[in-house]
Amino acid sequence: MWILYSEESEQDIVSIAEWLLQFNAESEVRARIAGIRADIKILEKNPNIGTLVKSRVNAETDERYLVCGKYLVFYQVIEKEEKIKITRIADGRQNWQKNIFLTNLK
Repeated sequence: MWILYSEESEQDIVSIAEWLLQFNAESEVRARIAGIRADIKILEKNPNIGTLVKSRVNAETDERYLVCGKYLVFYQVIEKEEKIKITRIADGRQNWQKNIFLTNLK
């Protein structure tokens, strides 16, 4: 399996870094972002370790999320293409169900 980041998830990383830079040294921010990316890399060998979103949200979806410290990484496992698509990254302390995930339901 290989990791693919959506445009939205890349923008989420930028937004997280910008927010953290207001309160932390650049080296600390780089370390936190590297930590999130390292946690995501674990999915390459363990793609189903995350919790199913539908266990927390009333929706039919196969999307999962992985807890990375204070952040939640949302992803889809695409077996036939052998890839994991990172769809969004959100602060777990926020109302992610409303702000991130539910707005994307179709």
